[in-house]
Amino acid sequence: MRKTGRVWLVGAGPGDAGMLTLKGLEILKKAEVVVYDDTPGSGVLALIPQTARKIHISGKPADAERIAAALTEEAGNGYRVVRLISGDPCFGADSHKEFVTLHDEGIPCEVVPGIGEAGVLENAGCPVFGQKALLTVIRYQGPADQKLKSASEMSARNGGNLLVLCKAGDAADIADELVKAGMDPDTPACVTVGGISADTRIAEGVLSSTADFVSAFTEEEKSEPAVFYAGGVRVKSDPLPLSGWRIAAAKARGRESAVSEKLRECGAEVLELPVWSAVQMKENDYFKDAAAHLDSFDWLLFASPAAAEMFLDKLIKCGIDLRRLSGLKIGCTGEWTARRLREKGIFADFVPSGNDPEAFVREFSERSSENERILFPRNGKESSELVRTLRERGNEVEALTISSIRLNKIDSIDLKKETAAGKIQCVLFTSVHAVKGFAESVKGADLSKLSAACIGAQTKLAAEACGMKAYLAEKETADGLIDLVLQIRSKM
Repeated sequence: MRKTGRVWLVGAGPGDAGMLTLKGLEILKKAEVVVYDDTPGSGVLALIPQTARKIHISGKPADAERIAAALTEEAGNGYRVVRLISGDPCFGADSHKEFVTLHDEGIPCEVVPGIGEAGVLENAGCPVFGQKALLTVIRYQGPADQKLKSASEMSARNGGNLLVLCKAGDAADIADELVKAGMDPDTPACVTVGGISADTRIAEGVLSSTADFVSAFTEEEKSEPAVFYAGGVRVKSDPLPLSGWRIAAAKARGRESAVSEKLRECGAEVLELPVWSAVQMKENDYFKDAAAHLDSFDWLLFASPAAAEMFLDKLIKCGIDLRRLSGLKIGCTGEWTARRLREKGIFADFVPSGNDPEAFVREFSERSSENERILFPRNGKESSELVRTLRERGNEVEALTISSIRLNKIDSIDLKKETAAGKIQCVLFTSVHAVKGFAESVKGADLSKLSAACIGAQTKLAAEACGMKAYLAEKETADGLIDLVLQIRSKM
């Protein structure tokens, strides 16, 4: 019989995955079961491990008991359970009820605080912190909410500011209550939906005009969680170059996206999508024979960072000293792979100036002779056309398959729905495998309006074959990819 599990109530922050705390991310990565409602951001949901069982329960108040029951059952069965809660679980009646229920059932529970809703207002330019005026924060419970009435009267009496967590559609009723309590009808007010994400929208005015400026929201937005603020004047600032953009970084599972942090610094919301995996094959006799006779080859070629890393790892596992590579010339099909090798302390002897197969073959022919033997470790059947071309040239090419490719369907978020709704403006691809994995996750969706920023000519061709508007980075570097995304944005 399994021991009783444990539950973590993890604050998912205000939307963007970059706002998830380090501890929250660490616990999420180890989760066996993840329970969530409609409120956490897509970027956070994309971080849920594929090995974790996902339980999605609508966040309506009537479903609070279902969520508590699911947590109790799963932890009772011995699982590590993470409950993702938008914002900060320390400030919410439902999370408190869940904590109490788990405590009463004798199930260990830990609360992991998150970035709360006040940060949404600061991000929107509303000076919540550092003001002399008293700030009152409450959660709206409906028209007969006595807490709102008391807070309104106190704010009106003391000249304080009021932050109300509510639905956007309730803002007008809240404003009326504040005016009735004695607040000046000309008090600045604003409503923010979408948290801190690419979907952030802000409507503002004064209390007496709340019904008018809230009408700018769609019916769907009016039903979403919002932050209503009455008090300080919003300070407007120039938006960052990628503000309002949600960018999907399609990548290999278990590998960090080198450009995600830089994109966030430019204002983008980034969804990191592990859409493919390189499944390492066992060190069979074929591999061991090639590894044992490295000195029989003249060149060692790599077509991707993943292949380079995996080959080096497999050599080490076989007990082969990497100094054995000193007698080989090392080539890469692009700078993206060469950079990864440099991080391992290995500098390539040949990297083509262009990023297409023709440039590689042309320039490689100038650096090598036709009778030289080439060892070409690769993932799956990648670069088969290049292998064929080199063999036709006269080279003896040992195409060593060191892993199989598995496409991972992203099921924690509805990528197809988000793509169809235009909520993803651009996708980053650094390999053909990434294109295939993303296409599998959005199978059947119209991709004609989706822009793709690509590393490598073959990657670009694969994205175009899926119907996307594909663009090729001039430089196969993280900065080159960022520059390309900025260029795409400037055209829209």
